[in-house]
Amino acid sequence: MPPRQSSTTDGPKTGKAKFSIQWANNPGLTDRLVAWLHAHPADFSILFIDTSGKKAKELPGDQKPSGASKNSILAIVARHIFEDNIIYKDLYAEHPQKFADSLDSHLRNLKSKYRTEKDKLRGTGHGVDPSAPDGHTTLMAQSLAAFPHFREFDELWHKLPSYNPRCPRAR
Repeated sequence: MPPRQSSTTDGPKTGKAKFSIQWANNPGLTDRLVAWLHAHPADFSILFIDTSGKKAKELPGDQKPSGASKNSILAIVARHIFEDNIIYKDLYAEHPQKFADSLDSHLRNLKSKYRTEKDKLRGTGHGVDPSAPDGHTTLMAQSLAAFPHFREFDELWHKLPSYNPRCPRAR
């Protein structure tokens, strides 16, 4: 689906074109993001674990971050996702920072969806939903319907306390 675009601008001071990146209607964009995160553990570390970059520098082998900061890595990942995308490449060429900002926003949105679904699964023991019409729909199936990339992000985020907090157990 093409981006929503308006012929107006943000105003006379900025002159920025208004458009929105349709992440939900283009799941291939998130697929490219997931592939990047798997292939670049140093970038993953800076984006989600260690914003100072210290731990990324300690990764074994030749794994080095693509950029010096979270913002520079977001810009590089945005380029990877959009530079050759048939729908967005022209807009990306004109407004690369807007795409990096959108990627940052998308990651926050994904975190929110992930935590919502993870909390549902943790609270029920991953069982069958007795309220389902057929009585056999699993909560995992419901989570995947609500957040199709759940498994991919669970693989990436399940060990991160800020993404997968553990509730203290009552004694």
